[in-house]
Amino acid sequence: MRPSRKKIKTAINCAAEIIQAGRRFSGKRTAYLRRGKTRSCGDCDALPRLEGTRRLDLTGQRFGKLTALEPVGQGPGGTYKWRCRCDCGRECAAAVANLRNGHTRSCGCESRPPRVHNIEGTCVEVIRSETLRSNNTSGATGVDWLPGLGRWRAVLCFKGERHYLGLYQRFEDAVQARKEAEAKYFGSFLAEYDAGAFARPEKSGVIAP
Repeated sequence: MRPSRKKIKTAINCAAEIIQAGRRFSGKRTAYLRRGKTRSCGDCDALPRLEGTRRLDLTGQRFGKLTALEPVGQGPGGTYKWRCRCDCGRECAAAVANLRNGHTRSCGCESRPPRVHNIEGTCVEVIRSETLRSNNTSGATGVDWLPGLGRWRAVLCFKGERHYLGLYQRFEDAVQARKEAEAKYFGSFLAEYDAGAFARPEKSGVIAP
């Protein structure tokens, strides 16, 4: 059964959606869509246009992490581009077609690996983060249960060295020992890092705390 026109999302590159579905629409074959003879379903004509032109007005519209700011003209190959601001704060120029078909959803930050600052074997981002490692079973960083001894063990890694903080009968005591060690080792280290006391950091050899 042919889908209703009202159920098709015509506001975001409806022609591409029709091609993907492999169906006819408004009596036009998908071949016409592929060749560029039919560029929309017709409902797109109701979208706002820039004054005095036939160009779509994308001002303020969101495309993934991007917010369209203003048109910047044509790029190589005649593609029409808009200046956009990404949620990360960077700005970029993106082709209208790529914005509307979902191909461009950020300035590129989604594909860039997160920046890592490694100082003498300690990753700044890791010790700042409160996220537990995937293999953690205790619910607290640096604390694990030793069934052979029937004790909780607290450890901390800092600048390539593993510090054993003791064995404890109570889980709360092991967690407290870990937090005290974090304040002792990490506190002054992060303060010095934020003050710019270290040279440009490495980006490898990270040892999780």
